[in-house]
Amino acid sequence: MTEHSAPLPDRCELSTFQHGFSTHWMDVDRDPADDYVDVLLAAIDAGYRRFDCNPVWDTEPMVGRAIEQSSIPREDLFVTTVVPFDQLGDDGTRSSVASSLERLGLEYVDAVLASAPMTGWDVDGTASAMNALLDDGIVRHSGARYMCLPDIGAFIERLDRPLLAHLTELHPLWPAEELRRHAVEHGYWVIAESPFMQGVVGEIGEVRRAAARSAATPYQVTLAWLHQLPNVATSTWAHLTDQQRSNLDADRVGLDQNAIDEISSITRRWSGSPHLHPVDEDPHGV
Repeated sequence: MTEHSAPLPDRCELSTFQHGFSTHWMDVDRDPADDYVDVLLAAIDAGYRRFDCNPVWDTEPMVGRAIEQSSIPREDLFVTTVVPFDQLGDDGTRSSVASSLERLGLEYVDAVLASAPMTGWDVDGTASAMNALLDDGIVRHSGARYMCLPDIGAFIERLDRPLLAHLTELHPLWPAEELRRHAVEHGYWVIAESPFMQGVVGEIGEVRRAAARSAATPYQVTLAWLHQLPNVATSTWAHLTDQQRSNLDADRVGLDQNAIDEISSITRRWSGSPHLHPVDEDPHGV
């Protein structure tokens, strides 16, 4: 059993916190009339309890309606949202959180993640607002999204309470070792967003071999590999109920040490954000 230095939020079990449901892809090619509330309700029924939102995805109202219609008590669900980079600072953070709560129809949000600044940012104002929102109980936990280590460090130094999580890119071809070491040292979670690499993970030779030996899918193997890393959780999207349940079943995949070592030793690099990270031309392997 992996030991995690990051504490779990109240009322959260390890499995339900590690498996988050991303609403990122709900806005891709979506007709404004389409409504994904049924997908979200199916995810809750499947066992998801953490739901990751972002105002720019325009999915907060649907998440709020799903929570309202669900038979699961609100306090047993964990909702995260984001302060976009162009709203960082004292006034912007407060305004962003207030707008998110209105769209969600909630009295509080479980975690608010400050998005990575594009240039210099008002870290003092952002942290001051976050501290006040935490004190008021409107926000239960603070976090970061796609920040570089210096920005995370500056943010942590100014927060009155421990950082809960940092949501960022993390998968077999972008293992983010330095960031993960920082998370273990400072006791926060790293949430891997889009760990399936837009489907590329299914074409990685090392992952496919581990899947064949484990009688699992490459996606389950990827989640199992990530979840055995200290302080790592994931955020995935699945429209179909069978795929939702398959992702949750990843914790039952028994990866042997050879599979873990083979995936961990991959040196090829691929990024969904090539403007941020250098990448190799061929991520697939053999």
